[in-house]
Amino acid sequence: MPIQYETNVRHRGAVFRIRTEVVVAGHILTQLLSAEDVVLVTRMALGEEKAQLQEMHRGMFRALSEGRLEEDLRRQGRGAS
Repeated sequence: MPIQYETNVRHRGAVFRIRTEVVVAGHILTQLLSAEDVVLVTRMALGEEKAQLQEMHRGMFRALSEGRLEEDLRRQGRGAS
């Protein structure tokens, strides 16, 4: 069973999902989704698997909650005006 983390996050009145998993190509993939549409994707080469998965997942959560993804959300038509 692959290691995967998923967290639903409320941000500015919208619910986003952060999903982090190991993909076949030997990379860790973290996605920010809104209504199952991919808003942002980050990738990293696989190393210390569990620690990297947790850090990438937490990093996306922090970036969203600290407002560092506002420009990405606006480009996708998902952020506050």
